[in-house]
Amino acid sequence: MLRTDDLAQAIGVKPGSIRTRLCRTGSYFGLRPKKLPNGRLLWPGDSVEQLTAQTTTKPRSDTQSAGNARTAVK
Repeated sequence: MLRTDDLAQAIGVKPGSIRTRLCRTGSYFGLRPKKLPNGRLLWPGDSVEQLTAQTTTKPRSDTQSAGNARTAVK
């Protein structure tokens, strides 16, 4: 189990960002912590792995490259 501060450091965000999203949506990108009687949150031990697995995406195809997505503003 991870504390919110430890999870935030492991994934490179501020602890407040995790708490804010949890408060607004009820989870942090699908993860739900266990709330202790003293109000602290404990996240599952594999939270970092779950979050990094969600961020892996397929490579873009040639028609959707970043260069083709931009339009010139005149």
